[in-house]
Amino acid sequence: MMRKLGTKSSAAKTHFYPLAMATYDIMPPPAASEKAIGEERIVNFTGAGLSLGEEVDVNGMDAGELSEFIWRQVVDEYNVIADCNVPGGKAGPLPSCAVHPLRPPSVPVF
Repeated sequence: MMRKLGTKSSAAKTHFYPLAMATYDIMPPPAASEKAIGEERIVNFTGAGLSLGEEVDVNGMDAGELSEFIWRQVVDEYNVIADCNVPGGKAGPLPSCAVHPLRPPSVPVF
């Protein structure tokens, strides 16, 4: 569907990139599921892992091929940030093109 929208003749040039995000530690799911509206969620002030891949050329593939190709690309990006994707993940070595914040963000006072 995104390819169809992005390749319409009236649409501006659309670029497609595989993206992986590791944000589990920021707002993990609650220990138990509640049926009531307004369940309490805990937000932690921690880092997030992001990996952005090379642009994907969506032309020349049928829907099945494109779907499988993009799936593999996104999985590859998640492998780059694998240490970030587990609850309480450890600090792992960063890829050579990665950046690391100079210091952790300060916790705001409310």
